[in-house]
Amino acid sequence: MASIPALYAHRLGRDVGPDSSRAALRATLAGSVDGVETDVCLTADGRLALLRDPRIESRTTARGWARQTPWSELRTARLLNRDGAPTGETPMLLEELLDAVPRELVVQVEVKAYADPLLARATAAAVARAVTRRADRRVEVLSFHVAACEQAASEAVAARLVTWADYAPDALGAALGSRRRVHRALPAAS
Repeated sequence: MASIPALYAHRLGRDVGPDSSRAALRATLAGSVDGVETDVCLTADGRLALLRDPRIESRTTARGWARQTPWSELRTARLLNRDGAPTGETPMLLEELLDAVPRELVVQVEVKAYADPLLARATAAAVARAVTRRADRRVEVLSFHVAACEQAASEAVAARLVTWADYAPDALGAALGSRRRVHRALPAAS
């Protein structure tokens, strides 16, 4: 008999508030979930802001890149709703999230760094430091960047490499090396 898969609140449960907002998290924690997932960006001063996109004007009233913006500026920005209108919600830090989420729930943190593997590695290292300081074993790093997953794993933090389904299997296999076998779909029956 198949078991029911674990239920994780994507972007902290974005249906009731902006992505990765306190309002979304409150509503999610009032329900029944096995874990939460959010995106994290490294700020200019090394803080870990919960932001959907490192290009901050796409989801907040601020402008520029998260990595070039200090937390002191970013913390007063307003998160945008799905229609692009400002809300009363402001960005959160990873530390605030970890304080708010019960210890029995998994926290998945997706590293957002666009196509910058060095930034992905630095962000994953910052997540690992935050997790290690707290002795918080429930955090998993997710990333499209191999570098971020390697960094997290090297610091004993669980990591999962995320890929698009339409990536070429051979390219994925080359990126993973001999660590994994890439399965190819069987050709359709004729």
